[in-house]
Amino acid sequence: MRAFPQAMPVGALLALFVLLLGCLPAVAAGRPESYKAVSVAVPRRTSADTALRLRVEAGPLPRGARLLVALPGGHAVGMIEPFGAHAARQGGSYVLPLPEPLPGGDTLTVHVTLEERPGGARRAPSGEELKEIQVLLVPVRR
Repeated sequence: MRAFPQAMPVGALLALFVLLLGCLPAVAAGRPESYKAVSVAVPRRTSADTALRLRVEAGPLPRGARLLVALPGGHAVGMIEPFGAHAARQGGSYVLPLPEPLPGGDTLTVHVTLEERPGGARRAPSGEELKEIQVLLVPVRR
């Protein structure tokens, strides 16, 4: 005859569940936001021969770090990875294409995350690392 392990009493399971549930807010409160949400004005289109672009002004980033830019729904807009010693020390201006049609109306919210190295820790960029974001209207040939 085979012996089965004894099951844990229901009361003990319920007590464990309540204990773990009570710890969740403390764990979440100790974890910083992993992105910075930035809302910017979207210019009105004047013709069909224009497209929207996102200009990101980045400051100096830690060595090997990159900025990941996405829409709130998770749709990736692009990645900014400075190349060369000058870009790493000075930062720079980067232009990313925006998907069409854009969600929302007169404003666009983007989430910017600093990834310290590819596949590494992620956090919200500081004010020095992410200086400005702007939506541009640029002419295009269709």
